[in-house]
Amino acid sequence: MATRFRFPGIRWSVWYVRQWWQTRDRRLLFAGLPALAALVLTVVVAGIAMTKTSEVEVQSRYFRTGHAHLAAGRYDQALVCFERLVHLAPHRQDVLFALALASEGVGQTERAVQIMSELAPQDKAGYAPAHLWYAKQLLQAPQKSPKVLDAAEAHLLRALDGELDNRPEAEGLLGELYLARNRLDQAELYLLRAVKADPRLHLRLAYLYARKGDRDRARWEGEQAASFYRAWTKSEVHTPQARLGWADAAIFLENFDVAVSVLEEGLRLTGDPVYREALAKTYMAWADALARRNQSPADATQLVSEQLRLLEKALQVDPHNHDLVMQVWAMTQIRGEVADKAREVLRSQLVEGKGSGLTHLALGMDAWQRGKQEEALLHLEQAYKLAPHLGIVANNLAWVLANMQPPDLDRALQLVNTVLEQWPNQPMCRDTRGYILFRMGRYREALADYQAALPALRHDPGIHQRLADVYAKLGMTELSEQHAAQARKLLDAASSSSR
Repeated sequence: MATRFRFPGIRWSVWYVRQWWQTRDRRLLFAGLPALAALVLTVVVAGIAMTKTSEVEVQSRYFRTGHAHLAAGRYDQALVCFERLVHLAPHRQDVLFALALASEGVGQTERAVQIMSELAPQDKAGYAPAHLWYAKQLLQAPQKSPKVLDAAEAHLLRALDGELDNRPEAEGLLGELYLARNRLDQAELYLLRAVKADPRLHLRLAYLYARKGDRDRARWEGEQAASFYRAWTKSEVHTPQARLGWADAAIFLENFDVAVSVLEEGLRLTGDPVYREALAKTYMAWADALARRNQSPADATQLVSEQLRLLEKALQVDPHNHDLVMQVWAMTQIRGEVADKAREVLRSQLVEGKGSGLTHLALGMDAWQRGKQEEALLHLEQAYKLAPHLGIVANNLAWVLANMQPPDLDRALQLVNTVLEQWPNQPMCRDTRGYILFRMGRYREALADYQAALPALRHDPGIHQRLADVYAKLGMTELSEQHAAQARKLLDAASSSSR
């Protein structure tokens, strides 16, 4: 059967070649050259098309496989896929983004940050998912300065300006950022958008409306949050996030007994220490709520006793909680029966073997306030042995050593310097060192420390009096008088407010 060709150019090319082969007539060969060229061109174009199709299929396969490895947490295998793919498509932003995620997963943090920085520049719009990734890194920083928050806000806004699959996540983060910065109207706008996809944000909205003074709406949002977390906890009883969220919502609604019950069940089921911390926080919030109630003078003692009962329960589950111990110590300053009960709570922690450096710190501070120098020094020495890493312990011990009779100024200076080596700008420690240097007669050095501490302690009459003293020693009378006047003004204001 004769061969039938679909394309006439190919048919004529084959006919000319066949005739020339049979006759060896050059005229036939020359006449068929255009058709032969068309044949060659057709074959080349078809080959290129097939190659292109093959490359697209290879890229697609690498991309799918790499993302499957990413989703499963197999970051080393994902990295292999995306490193091969980036050679085939070096300018694809989605490929570079996935390569950065895989690099981060295997611990190549610097490489991941470098790629993300190129994809999401600070000063202009880039790849939206990379802007979101960068914002999340900034918001996870332990110390978030205004500059860091500004940068996170800029990245989130650029992410939302671009093509982003998970817009509610970016909107929720931006809403929480604005809430933290007390920009309530902007926070409300973004949280209301995001809460439809993430019901956990009902609790953030509850806090927002409470700040706005809309108590009814705040309570409604709190109840929505509690309902969501309750259902989540019932379906996943061992999931800490669900149970902790339910407790937080209950605390907001001041259903403290519910919060305690939820957390105690979690502790009983899992033994996870996170529930101990949460229980302590719940008891502290409960005690704070009692303190805010308007009670008659006759009920005041009973109210404070109830607060101490709650704080004692908190100490039983989390005896190393710094804020908790300091709250109990503050109650020793009330004087009378309440102060005695607070000291009894602290001492019982030592007797029961639950005491910590913080417990000794609180008892030492209390003893110092009551003029019991030896008892204060004993407790603070014990506190320092048990918790030398706590700056407040070393700072307070240094203060006591500097004020003893006779003072041990050299050891006091050594102690406070160990703290300032780790936290060079800690204002209380700078103030303490300034006082020690003043007592050593090193007035210019003392002045430098006092000035460094002043911005954070400017409302404390004590530091203004100490500045007045050091300026007087340096012969700067005018500044000395100004600080002395400010100290008197602050003391008078404190006296008026306490009446």
